[in-house]
Amino acid sequence: MDYSRVIASADLLKLIVENCLKKQLNFVVIKDNPSQNDPAQASRAPSPHDGKMKKALRYIDAHLSDELRLEDVAAHVYLSPYYFSKLFKKYQGIGFNAWVNQQRMASAKELLCHSDWSIASIARNLGFSQTSYFCKVFRQTYQVTPQAFRQQINAGSQTESF
Repeated sequence: MDYSRVIASADLLKLIVENCLKKQLNFVVIKDNPSQNDPAQASRAPSPHDGKMKKALRYIDAHLSDELRLEDVAAHVYLSPYYFSKLFKKYQGIGFNAWVNQQRMASAKELLCHSDWSIASIARNLGFSQTSYFCKVFRQTYQVTPQAFRQQINAGSQTESF
């Protein structure tokens, strides 16, 4: 048995659980206390769609590593794709695909820093069917390729150890 892989997998699992807990905590704080975060939201009356959006965001978080389609999430909350798209942008301030990619890129950054998984494995585990598209989105988000990002992180951690 390759114990280094088991240890790496355990560390990765711990990181994923911690990230999920942080996201849940942020989700609860942001969605349940709008007055603390956005004065415009605080003055707005509760909408009948608040519950649907919370349910949709929980579904997205739970399925971030799957191929997420707007149509599937809309069906999960019993809304038409067109209406869900408009509602999502109204609530989140950004389109569905852009928001999902933001969440995935945040996870990718963590995985590049704290795992030894290949870039292709990270891409697959974050729901990207093509590594090239993952690299393109990562570069658009952080202005650096995933490989260069990992090299920068590794170079920084090596200089800190001296």
